[in-house]
This record gives sequence, C-alpha cells and structure tokens, in this order.
Amino acid sequence: MSTSSTDVDLAAERAHLRELEHVLDLAEGAYSRATSAAARDTMERRIDKLGLDIEAVHARIAAAESRL
Repeated sequence: MSTSSTDVDLAAERAHLRELEHVLDLAEGAYSRATSAAARDTMERRIDKLGLDIEAVHARIAAAESRL
C-alpha cells in the first residue's frame, strides 16, 4: 500500500497540532505562575497567538481530510 502526499500532509499537520497543544499547555502554566502584570500580558499574547496557530492547523487538517 502506498502513502499519498495527502496522507503525509495530514500526518504532519496532526503532529504539528499535538506540538502546538503541548506548547499551549506550557504557556497556560507559565501564565498561571506569572507574578507581574507585564509577564501575564506577554503570556496572554503568546497564548492568543497559539490559539490562532491551532485554528489554522485545524483548518489545514480539515482541508486535507476532505481530499481523502
């Protein structure tokens, strides 16, 4: 059985999603431990960016799955 480029793309996107979700968990933990307002603001911006990145990966996964 051969592996199509879509299967490879989908596997790569799912791996990327797992990595982003892990980083998001770490960022949320850092936010909860932040002691200054500046640190919390920085972590909040990073968490927001990660959320947008995760949404983009979900969209790419959905597109890859629709091509299967």
